[in-house]
Amino acid sequence: MFHPNLTHLAQIRPEIIESYQKQRLESVELKKAADADNPFNRKEKLLPKPQTVNYEVSVLRSVLVWAHEKELIPFVPTKKVKPLRVSSRKQARLLSADECKHFLKTARELAKTDSQFKVFALAFKFLLNTGLRSGELCNLTWNDVDLKTGLLKIRPKEGWTPKSYSREFFLNEAALDVLGKLRAGGSHVLVDESGHQLDNDELRNALIKVAKLAGFEDLTRVHDLRHTFNSLMQMNGVDPATMGKILGHRTLRRQ
Repeated sequence: MFHPNLTHLAQIRPEIIESYQKQRLESVELKKAADADNPFNRKEKLLPKPQTVNYEVSVLRSVLVWAHEKELIPFVPTKKVKPLRVSSRKQARLLSADECKHFLKTARELAKTDSQFKVFALAFKFLLNTGLRSGELCNLTWNDVDLKTGLLKIRPKEGWTPKSYSREFFLNEAALDVLGKLRAGGSHVLVDESGHQLDNDELRNALIKVAKLAGFEDLTRVHDLRHTFNSLMQMNGVDPATMGKILGHRTLRRQ
């Protein structure tokens, strides 16, 4: 498809394979062709990932090695081709506004059958309205929040230091509504029914449970709620500089 003039294996050169790598990363044509007769295929085709292209080249390499062993080609051209770099960083799973509503509704429904889950349903709503990191929420105390003015402060305390610099910003009505429904008996904002401070692992396990029930099995990180908050706020016109101050970014960048 990319090199229609090739008719023999001996014509394949390293530069042709490198050209294939580049074109594959920018084209969905092969994906469309492969899924044409599949009634369950996606309407919107996704560009292939580098690891997919690397796999395809590895299959080609096996063919070329066999051809070289059979003396059908003078050398194996893939030996001079470098594999594409694969990022170890998982891509963020951003929720749309409608997906956020469905996710939170699923969490509330779960809380109706499991009272211990109520705090997690509220925590997810708070995260989607503040963009806090999970550690920032788990270590947030009532002394960090002014319920009258809505000012929230992220600052170091004994045994814990924020990942970024100390900062403060005003909460929106939805976040303030969450605080009004949480237990205010202990020092920490996020506690279970017995007053025990919740941690990152408990928050993540709860998120995975809700995500599966909601049909978002690719949502596995609490941090993706932070990415979602950033994305939706900027889509609604909030400038990157303001978002940087709210999220505690040291440099202006989109998450």
